[in-house]
Amino acid sequence: MTTFISVAELAENLTDFIARVGSQHEHFLIREGDKTLAELGPAPTTFTAADLSNLFSTLPNLSASELTDLENDLQEIRKSASRDKGRNPWES
Repeated sequence: MTTFISVAELAENLTDFIARVGSQHEHFLIREGDKTLAELGPAPTTFTAADLSNLFSTLPNLSASELTDLENDLQEIRKSASRDKGRNPWES
């Protein structure tokens, strides 16, 4: 949820607003009059290749038939993509 706050409110309650961002992941747009000057919210999270590798290591392994199905699906996707190459996707 995004909440509008004034610069004066932020100055008077900075610690409270930062605590709310940290604990409740709230997002604030800081305004002066009718103009939005800045925003205060949670920092973006990053997902690294190491995180992806760790995620994959926690997933169950595919069976032989599931691997075959996946391979067939990927081949079909590649064929479809090559057929559509150069076609404008926005044209009907």
